[in-house]
Amino acid sequence: PLDTIIILQKQIKHDIKNNTMTISSLIKNGEYDKAQSLCDTIAEKLSGAASIHTSNPVLNAILNVEIEKANSNSVILTYEINDPLIFIKDVDIVSLIGNLCDNAIEYLITMPKIMRKMSLSIASHKNFYYISCKNTIKNSILSDNPKMTTTKKDNNLHGKGLTILQRIAKAYRGEVRIKEENQEFIVSVIVRNSN
Repeated sequence: PLDTIIILQKQIKHDIKNNTMTISSLIKNGEYDKAQSLCDTIAEKLSGAASIHTSNPVLNAILNVEIEKANSNSVILTYEINDPLIFIKDVDIVSLIGNLCDNAIEYLITMPKIMRKMSLSIASHKNFYYISCKNTIKNSILSDNPKMTTTKKDNNLHGKGLTILQRIAKAYRGEVRIKEENQEFIVSVIVRNSN
């Protein structure tokens, strides 16, 4: 089953990449109707998945991609989105949400399906914004791997998620907090809106 999940994950990434590149090429060539048609076809494929609609289309897109990844891997993903993070650069939103969710999903697919649960929340208070991802764990990750180093073979391609999160937090005068409680691993990125 794990091999099947890994293959499915690779297929999803491959399809997303191909579709994105094709749509981009169609737009560059002025083929807007064809690009829209391809977007509609992709949307139909994903119609069974939950769909998030905030006032930030980039946030919507990355959240919907992560929801589909979770669904494809039998991961229960719950979410509470109370702010659209309009002040954060699009590329940073994609990296932030993508890294938080992908790390949780990659861990959870190693667990029995009944334990595959995660949640994502985005909240704000005054000028502070909290993006938090929680996932169930079997054993303490912080005890087993206190430096949070990657366990994957190719550490040139993997193990960059935490560094990326820290870079984004720093860019918005914030920080990354990691903790465990109630059999959950919790990564929170706190940023400030200085606008």
